[in-house]
Amino acid sequence: MLVAIATYAALLGAITSRILSHVRPDLSAWPPPDDGRVLPLGVRALERCFLVAQPLTLLLAVSDWSAVAFPLALRVFGGLAFFTGGAWALWGVGVLGNDATMGESRDLEVRGPYRFSRNPQYSATIVVVSGLTLAAASWLVAVAAVGVTAVMITLPFAEEPWLRARLGEAYDRYCAVTPRFVPRPPR
Repeated sequence: MLVAIATYAALLGAITSRILSHVRPDLSAWPPPDDGRVLPLGVRALERCFLVAQPLTLLLAVSDWSAVAFPLALRVFGGLAFFTGGAWALWGVGVLGNDATMGESRDLEVRGPYRFSRNPQYSATIVVVSGLTLAAASWLVAVAAVGVTAVMITLPFAEEPWLRARLGEAYDRYCAVTPRFVPRPPR
């Protein structure tokens, strides 16, 4: 139960950070400020909560494995979704690069998974945590999955104005033909 509490607390911190970034954009930690601002320690700590929540969610899955009697086929499907989403996310990191993944400014990326989705790492994370929920057969992980999904769905709304300001019309054209989350074949 301690792992569940820690996971939920970290996710609550991450969700609080997302809400704060919408209510007070001047305190937004994502994308990272590149104007010389130093954010208050509490804001930086809230933003780091998601980095803590991810491994805790995996630990929660292991500690609560098979708590619910899900059919084997559903659990196998969940495992496949977990690994497929993980591969998709790693492809996104590989194409974008670790520095840009962590918020360093760079040119617009339209190769690899970015041809199909503007946020392949975010959509892949949702697939990963959904698959983990099914594979682990855990309602505790399902609750964490809702929190992870909430964070992933809200991140682009802080990120897109930043990208639009840096990339201009090229980003607008990209947005017009590439969906925010759900991958589709390129036009």
